[in-house]
Amino acid sequence: MKLNQTAVAATLMCACAGAFAQAAATSSVTLYGTIDQYLNYMSSSSGAKIKSVSDGAFLRSRIGLKGTEDIGGGMASSSSWKAP
Repeated sequence: MKLNQTAVAATLMCACAGAFAQAAATSSVTLYGTIDQYLNYMSSSSGAKIKSVSDGAFLRSRIGLKGTEDIGGGMASSSSWKAP
């Protein structure tokens, strides 16, 4: 019986420690962007066929990352990265 009480106590301690760590350090990373591509398929009168992926005409494709990290004391750090 004593072994079961020890196992229950250890499990509760781990659960509480995990919940505290989750509440103490919060961070997030967001991947964002736009994709403007299309699949181009052409065939000529001679029978030649060309397949290609081409850039769209309206928007440029771009991608980026945004992140925030809670560093404690009511302060947070943020970062941003954009690919040209």
